[in-house]
Amino acid sequence: MTVGFAGIGIMGLPMATRLLDASVELAVWSRRAEACAPLVERGALLAADPDALFAACDTVVLMLRDELATDAVLGRGTPAFARRVAGRRVIVSGTNSPAYSEALAAEIHAAGGSYVEAPVSGSRVPAERGELVVMLAGRTPTRSTRRRHCSPRSGRRSCGAVRCPGRCAPRSRSTTT
Repeated sequence: MTVGFAGIGIMGLPMATRLLDASVELAVWSRRAEACAPLVERGALLAADPDALFAACDTVVLMLRDELATDAVLGRGTPAFARRVAGRRVIVSGTNSPAYSEALAAEIHAAGGSYVEAPVSGSRVPAERGELVVMLAGRTPTRSTRRRHCSPRSGRRSCGAVRCPGRCAPRSRSTTT
């Protein structure tokens, strides 16, 4: 299974690199294609655009700057949105407002996709070391989601449903090296 990763920047590059290090088949896309070069040199597939990224993957991780960038990559508010997310797991790793996350989750589910909110806590160096803390929320994030897509990047926490302010409790805390 090929995993997609959009947003190859200060945080996205080391996060995607950790997935490659864990032998995850990876397809990548970024607004600046040259940012993907180190990953492509290591075997990642370069997607020409977001449509190609979503078409090639059942799971797509988004590590994007903000809500506007996330909406643009998803094609939110356009016919591309349903085409991109239907039948796919979308893992959003950027930090977004609770209202935005809740609305996005509902729209992805309505379009036939699966939404996992997985914001990270940390910076570039912890990302390079696999020491980020990833907080998972969604409709029962699966064990395979936690293990395959988050463990190589992070310590792990599972928060349950997307709406969990103040109720996130550690389920497991481990560091992957």
